[in-house]
Amino acid sequence: MAAAMGTPCVAIFNAKDAPGQWHPCGNGHKILRTAPPCEGCGMDICPKPVTTCLDDITVDDVLRACECVLASRGTHSPP
Repeated sequence: MAAAMGTPCVAIFNAKDAPGQWHPCGNGHKILRTAPPCEGCGMDICPKPVTTCLDDITVDDVLRACECVLASRGTHSPP
């Protein structure tokens, strides 16, 4: 909903689907997504003990993305 109103978002995605398939529309968003060897698996439940595609995104990564989006506030206008 935020993206529909032109508000930049920080979005975290696993790698089970194709890159960009569920990304928010518009500009100014920060997308956090990794590309492990199992990228595109399409599985709803990961059989691996560690979900690499999500576990490789750190709290610091999310914090930096949020800081970047907040720093750019006011430079984007609604559609």
